[in-house]
Amino acid sequence: MTSILSSSLDARTPGARAYTCASRGATAHAHVRHWRSLALFVAVGLVATVCPALSARAGGAWDNPSAIPNAASLNLGGSATIDALSCSSVGYCSAIGDYASSSTTSQVFVATETNGTWGPAVAVPYYSTLNQKGAVVQPLVISCSAPGDCSFGGGYTDTLGAVHGFLGIELNGQVGDAWSIPLPSTSSSTDLGSTVLTLSCPSNTFCSAGGLYQDSANHTQAFVANEINGSWRSPIEVPGSQTLNAGGTAFITSMSCPSLGDCTASGAYTDASKNEVPFIVTANNATWGNATELSGVAALGTASKVVPNDVSCPIASACTMVGTYTDASGKTQSFTADASVGVWGAVTPVTSATTGLTSSSLASVSCSSPGNCLAGGQYVDTAGHLNALVDGEVNGQWKGEHQLVITVPSTLGSDSSVVSVACVANLSCEAAGYYFDQYNEIQAFVADDASSTGLANFHEVLATSALNVGGVSIATTLSCAPDGSCALGGNYEDISTNLQAFAVDSAAIFTVPGPPGVRILDVNKTHLILVLNGGSYDGGSPITQWQYSLNGGPWKTVHWIQFGYTAIAGKPGVTYRMVVRAVNAVGVGANSVVMTAKIPGPRRIHRRK
Repeated sequence: MTSILSSSLDARTPGARAYTCASRGATAHAHVRHWRSLALFVAVGLVATVCPALSARAGGAWDNPSAIPNAASLNLGGSATIDALSCSSVGYCSAIGDYASSSTTSQVFVATETNGTWGPAVAVPYYSTLNQKGAVVQPLVISCSAPGDCSFGGGYTDTLGAVHGFLGIELNGQVGDAWSIPLPSTSSSTDLGSTVLTLSCPSNTFCSAGGLYQDSANHTQAFVANEINGSWRSPIEVPGSQTLNAGGTAFITSMSCPSLGDCTASGAYTDASKNEVPFIVTANNATWGNATELSGVAALGTASKVVPNDVSCPIASACTMVGTYTDASGKTQSFTADASVGVWGAVTPVTSATTGLTSSSLASVSCSSPGNCLAGGQYVDTAGHLNALVDGEVNGQWKGEHQLVITVPSTLGSDSSVVSVACVANLSCEAAGYYFDQYNEIQAFVADDASSTGLANFHEVLATSALNVGGVSIATTLSCAPDGSCALGGNYEDISTNLQAFAVDSAAIFTVPGPPGVRILDVNKTHLILVLNGGSYDGGSPITQWQYSLNGGPWKTVHWIQFGYTAIAGKPGVTYRMVVRAVNAVGVGANSVVMTAKIPGPRRIHRRK
């Protein structure tokens, strides 16, 4: 067994956080069953470089889709797809996928996009040596904290068909060896199985992974593992989870790490009656706390199989979770749960606003800020058809399920589904999935949301109509970078009816700056002293100029700024009404609030007669 500490990442340097939202939860749950059967003011320059994501809107113009180079050459067995991808900035993403190396075996590849161009699919070194039985265990996961710097993982099968978890790293665009993760110390045998189900990397020096393993009592337990300072530490059993897990099946479904050392993972365990119950566990300063059962499950009635599918944490103390449960009639329904100031509220069943809905499943969630999220999945109508589904949360209030309206040149077929959602700031979100067209062929779609309410305002983008000659194409994963650019991955069927991997990108839509956060700090005999504190956003494009107007006069350029301060000249004894605005590459931004101040007049000296 390859040591989990065998790869050194000391050369990594800090980078931007990657906001990744691929729908992994529902897939993870399905494969669990399969596996079991087997300073005070901010300088202007700092605002421009650190916070461009605070205004970038997702949903820029989507490029034409392209096949992943070399994936078809690896794909001798005729079945390849991208399973997950992660984008750190515009034009810089990495993807992990699987391909059929023969008619009976599958392996794993990683592909990297650099400056908008996807490089060739690279067979993950040493994975085929581990994967002797040739069956790739889903889900495959990847998270990138900077261009070309990622961690990835999943599962493989040994010569006996037993499942084992693996991890790997990509450093400076070079894909490293896959290595088998060791079992937690609570397991007394190295022959027992495991798999990685989720992964999140907020920095180049810290990642966390979660999944499941089989203990010596043949029970399935949940584990977490940390990468600290560039080295992966041995996995540990989720503290407190074995005590909860009276029914013998526990696992991690999803993980979100918004900052270095701070993570929240969702999971489920089985109680003594074999009912699946959701739990959460958090890490602070890279130390994992005890698993805690979510409250409110009893309010779901006679629900069973209550499983969180996805969790999104825009900050460490605020998270949102979506999941599914089975109601008394045996139908699948959706639930949500929120954490505020680090305290989780109760599990809440989703109240449907969609007529004709008989069951639903929210599989993916992404939050642009605390309490402002978009969730996606599918619902079943009274005719038994699947329909794409989104649900928006605004200021902590869910709006109810809404059908995703896909506008295409001709009538849709009978079924559609949202597979993945991703949000950046200001409730700007993307959704991706598939639908059946009028010829009953499966097509991938991506849709963007430009509304300010958090509800769906989507239009359809045909992503693979040119590539998808065979009529089967599914969007499997979606990721948006902090700057608002996005990428979508999946598969399509070529003219030889082979499934091939594709990717398509969108640039961020930039806007003019918003009203700047400016205030008058002081007034002296000749100048007004201003603080340009970056209180609003820059439109996603760096601010190139600041302008001001005095008493309704012409706009003038601020020529001197140091550490976020500037001085505007005035005349003694004059009261000024001042307005400030910012300019970026897109254009002139909105005005600040009006500020009023008076420059003192000359001091009069009274002489005694």
